Amino acid sequence: MQNYFVRYYFDSSRDRDGFMEEIKAERIGEITLAEKGCLRYEYFFPADSDREIFLWEQWESEADQKCHMTQPHFGTIGKIKDKYRAQTDFEK
Repeated sequence: MQNYFVRYYFDSSRDRDGFMEEIKAERIGEITLAEKGCLRYEYFFPADSDREIFLWEQWESEADQKCHMTQPHFGTIGKIKDKYRAQTDFEK
């Protein structure tokens, strides 16, 4: 099992909220959870910041997660991220 952690940083809470609304509207979580090997794909809001989102991804294998990064909805995430000027940190 592989865990991946993504922290999104936004200029404002408005940008953060807009990003999350579009992620939900595009059903990114649902689509990703239906992918082969996806065990967890959850967004969290840190209690001490209104300009961040934390994403916890859990995959059966690194290969499954790499395949996820080639899917059309992964490109959609990138476009939404660009629209709201989100910066990210990614770690395993």
